[in-house]
Amino acid sequence: MKSVPPGFYTEMAWQKCKKSYMESQNRICERCGKPAYHVHHRIYLTLENYRNPEIAYGFDNLEALCHACHNKEHETKYKTEYLYKFTKNGELVEHLKQNEMT
Repeated sequence: MKSVPPGFYTEMAWQKCKKSYMESQNRICERCGKPAYHVHHRIYLTLENYRNPEIAYGFDNLEALCHACHNKEHETKYKTEYLYKFTKNGELVEHLKQNEMT
């Protein structure tokens, strides 16, 4: 499911950008107002665009999201019945069909 090299999200440049963006948004989800834990790329990163600094690091392409809104974004984007779980770094850790959840 990864569309960029796995190391992108652990690189210092992304970590600094993420921290700076979260601070600029006061760590508040831009959709629901709850505490934010994820910095989401509005234009999803791909192997073709992740080296473009405006897409990868530009604040105009970023959005601070809480866990629920981040999960909803990915569920909606892929138009699937799967639910996604992410680490605090925004890495996908698992996905389950809704009817498999207990």
